[in-house]
Amino acid sequence: YGFWERGHFRLRIDGSDAKELLCFGKGLTVGRLFHTVALRGDYFVVGRWLCAVDLGLYTRAYKLMELPGSLFIRAFDKTMFPAMSHIQRKTPALLSIYYKSIAVLAIVLIPSSAFVFVLAPELTTLILGEKWIGIVPSFRVLLIGMFGRECLRVSDLMLRVKGVTYRSAYRKMMFALLVVAGSLIGVGYGISGVAIGALAALLITTSNMISLTLRVLEGNYRDFFQQLMLGWLMGGIVVFFTCSLKSALDPVYVSDFSKIILLLFANIIIVFLVARFFPESMKARYSWLTQAIKQKLYTHISVIKRRFIS
Repeated sequence: YGFWERGHFRLRIDGSDAKELLCFGKGLTVGRLFHTVALRGDYFVVGRWLCAVDLGLYTRAYKLMELPGSLFIRAFDKTMFPAMSHIQRKTPALLSIYYKSIAVLAIVLIPSSAFVFVLAPELTTLILGEKWIGIVPSFRVLLIGMFGRECLRVSDLMLRVKGVTYRSAYRKMMFALLVVAGSLIGVGYGISGVAIGALAALLITTSNMISLTLRVLEGNYRDFFQQLMLGWLMGGIVVFFTCSLKSALDPVYVSDFSKIILLLFANIIIVFLVARFFPESMKARYSWLTQAIKQKLYTHISVIKRRFIS
């Protein structure tokens, strides 16, 4: 014989948890709205007060500038946010992740943006064609803020992990207002003036977001700026040697593609050679990064050996 008893099911909503979730969601939505306005405010000013040709030039310069960093941060956001949510209350661990993320961004983006800044005319001609050479001045201005833009995104990610959405949304609202105001001030000087206004707004907002993130994670500026030392040093090396080698190659007829590839490999070799003479204290500070790179390379080499040698 079988016995069947009707179960009792009751849907209950925890009031405190629901309120906390709704507050987080509202702050997140408002923040994303203002962030979208900030990212498109300069487009609106160019389209409204300048001509369609200027809008096309500015848009293409902006897209070209944000391509490398956006790919990096998009992958970082998708993978790290769920993982860091599990250690939301472990502030020291989050602070360590934040410092390491900023260090990696500095090492990758500062030298690469410096390289692209020097070779902006050649890269623009190679990628877009000679008719787009007019974007070079605004492209170079926007490149100055590439690292700051990605720092802002990493800081925003950390604030979302900690649930600090309203204070972040307020700063994004100020970001949107500053972008529009700066673009309006600079519009009289063309798209380069708009780019300078947008850059000023970005730098102000990035400093505010970094300050808020350090307060929330109980960090300090001294440790933060130490994470940037290697990136700035590598950026200075790249600018010096790229300018020097480019000046040496200019009298010789070399195609843009050949010049870019030659200078790229030359800079990689020079940076690795100079890195051998870094102080031991700097090497120790970035030992975690070198170990991670070595482990990743060892894993890839092992996979290649199993596939092609075994």
